[in-house]
Amino acid sequence: MNASQVAARLEAAFAGNDLDLMAALLAPDVRWGGEEDTDTTCHDRTAVLAFYGVLHARGVTARVTETLTGPDVVVARLDIDWPEPEDDEQPRGGYQVFSLTGGLITDICGYPDRAEALAAAGL
Repeated sequence: MNASQVAARLEAAFAGNDLDLMAALLAPDVRWGGEEDTDTTCHDRTAVLAFYGVLHARGVTARVTETLTGPDVVVARLDIDWPEPEDDEQPRGGYQVFSLTGGLITDICGYPDRAEALAAAGL
């Protein structure tokens, strides 16, 4: 699968809160988090899907509003809806850089703005 195909499937997965479609895009050893490990860093497909599952159960939704692709990378802008009033401090949007190996997502890292995401993706 090339980056454009992954981008289209990411849009569909987020639009439908489709964890099965998301699972098909993730490498078994996908990592999601910043450069340094924290309590919320995910180190495999199961952990990423569990994190998304918890968010979906809480009613959090995200939709892809923009994608840019390179040979082995997808940059996606996500608009996020947090349904609970206590989530008012949560980010309402941002960019995720999805790095690909062999057509599967192997690394996911978030950035607050487009310029940082594009620089990290090498675009």
